[in-house]
Amino acid sequence: MQRTTVTCANTTCLNESHTRSPFMLLSVTHKDSIEEGLKEYTEESHLDTSYTCDKCKLNTFAKVKHAFIKMPKVFVLHIKRFNQIQ
Repeated sequence: MQRTTVTCANTTCLNESHTRSPFMLLSVTHKDSIEEGLKEYTEESHLDTSYTCDKCKLNTFAKVKHAFIKMPKVFVLHIKRFNQIQ
């Protein structure tokens, strides 16, 4: 089970939306170790697209953070070998 927390970037709101979802596949960026890839995956990052907050109803940017609540018995770990060119 994975928990995703999305935080509104509006400084007067800062509302958090929590979603729990089961997973069996996880894609992580290639690093020196699997632990580093998983650490990067669970670090807080900014959403690439605008986000409409449920509380303040503003179309704004947001921060997202993933956390593992319960690991499945079996899951596939996909390691991304190539970086996306921006």
